[in-house]
Amino acid sequence: MAYDIEKYRDKREKVLGMKRRGIGFGTFALLISAGILVGLSMVVIPKSVAYLRDRGLDDAIYRIGKNQSWPQHSIDRLRDQPGVEMVMMGNDDKRIVVTFNRTKIDTDRLSSFFYQEKLQTILLNQVNHRQRLHSMHEEKRFEAL
Repeated sequence: MAYDIEKYRDKREKVLGMKRRGIGFGTFALLISAGILVGLSMVVIPKSVAYLRDRGLDDAIYRIGKNQSWPQHSIDRLRDQPGVEMVMMGNDDKRIVVTFNRTKIDTDRLSSFFYQEKLQTILLNQVNHRQRLHSMHEEKRFEAL
């Protein structure tokens, strides 16, 4: 009698462990690795993009003379300057915060702009934009206590 391969196939596959059930280890490891990479990317990439976007920004805080207030046309012209990202008024209308790109413009050019506008201004402080945002966040947190 000749050996019949098909007759004992199931028994042979059980003994040798050749029958495939579920997913393999390689597929499982690939899915776990992909999940970890996607999760880390969702956390790291937005922070990296925000840093790269804001890395060249500085904030300059200016105060105007005692008997003056900030003319709106001067603020509008300041916003149109190349490199100026944002201009915010202070609480008492005597101060403004100018957010600018330090690779395109600096405080000397801002001061000369105010001189051309015939405004008596004083540069109170110049800080990194991210540092100022962090300080404002900390102040709000302490005020909430």
